[in-house]
Order: sequence, then C-alpha cells, then structure tokens
Amino acid sequence: MFFFSIDGFADYLDYYHQKGEVAEHSLYFDAIYSYEHERFDDDYSSQDTSTVYNIFTYGVSERTDFIFEAPYSWTHNSDGSTSGWNDFSFYLSYKFYKSPGLSLYCMPEITIPNGNYEKGLGNGRATYGLVFSSVQNWGKYSLKSDFEYYRNENKINKRLDMWSVVITPKYTVNDRLELFFSTMISEDTDKSNYRTPYGFSGGFDYKVTKNFDILPYIEVDYGRPETDVTAYLDFSWKLF
Repeated sequence: MFFFSIDGFADYLDYYHQKGEVAEHSLYFDAIYSYEHERFDDDYSSQDTSTVYNIFTYGVSERTDFIFEAPYSWTHNSDGSTSGWNDFSFYLSYKFYKSPGLSLYCMPEITIPNGNYEKGLGNGRATYGLVFSSVQNWGKYSLKSDFEYYRNENKINKRLDMWSVVITPKYTVNDRLELFFSTMISEDTDKSNYRTPYGFSGGFDYKVTKNFDILPYIEVDYGRPETDVTAYLDFSWKLF
C-alpha cells in the first residue's frame, strides 16, 4: 500500500506502491479498509468516511499486471449520511526496463463512472491517467519513486489536470516483515486551493502465512483547506 491518492481515482496506488508486482499467472485479492477523518478549517466542521477497497490483481506475464478496483464508501457529516459504490478503476502495470537493482514501470489507468456523483460517490465521468515508476534495490533497502499525471474529468467542479509525486523507502526486516514510509506532494482537486498539498504515511507489511499478508498504515495530509488523517488496514490473499 502506499497511501496518498488524488480524490476519486488512484486509491489503488496506495496499495500497489507497497505491494509491487505479483508473480506471473497469480491472482491476489485485497480487502482494504480505510477510515478518514477530515477537519475543515473554515467552519471547524468535520466529516468521517469509511471505505472498503475490493481489489483483484492478476499477473498476466512476467512484466505485466492487470488490476481491478471496486471501492464501497460510507460518509457521515453534519448534513447526514450517504453510502454506495464509488467509481470502478482499471490499471495495467508494465515493467519496460529491468537491470540488476533497478526496474522501471509505466501504468495507464482509467475509471468507469458507475458511482452516484450527486451523493459524493465518484466523478460522474470517465477519468484516465498515467504513472511512471522506478524501483531501486540495495540489499534489504529499496526506494520506489512514482510520478503521476491524471486527467480528472468530472461533473463536480473539480480541477481537471492533476499530478502527484511519491517517494517510498522500504526496509526488509526479515522474510516476514517489511517497513515502509512515504513522502508525497500533489495538485489539489479543489480549484480554490492554490497551495501544494503534501503528506506522509508509514506502516508495515507482515506475512502471516505464505498466502496471506496484513498491512496496517497511517496517512496524514497537509496543505488543503482541511487536515486529513486516514488509517488503512489491508488483508491480502494470494488465491493461486
């Protein structure tokens, strides 16, 4: 998992930045629960959102992974509550370069506007983007860098052209435990905010069995009209 994403889209990257590629012809299912608390600075109100990200990842080949994400959300604020499916997302990760200690990837991405945008669930239009990633390894240490451009087509008056940069160092403690930490900056979807949002997140990946992992982590975002704190808990199964 990684932990920072442009609103309504790259939540899967929160996952993929930490998990990385999967084995050829293997299928993984991840159920990621997130809880986000937003505190709005202008009127001191708040909003709480819980989401379950249902993610399937299939290793098409040694170089290519296909990913499908279906998130379901519950939101509560002073105006009431709402729940439902968000927009579905599709990703194709391709490793186009590999040498000892270095791998380079590109990942086109698209969302399908099946969520009810009038209730705050999705954008109301198909969106698309592209991520370039590099992974460098030095024994137990690794560094992942991600550069994303995202065309945020929408019916909810959000900013259209989005970008983000994420740097994630990782440390392998042993064959069961891995620690990670991310620093990230991005454009804000809110057109009225000309500050550059930034954030930090960290957690660990613990392998319970050969085919089952748990990954808890925390994300804190700054530089927006609100301060966001999000907790994640990922249950990851290798189905075959």
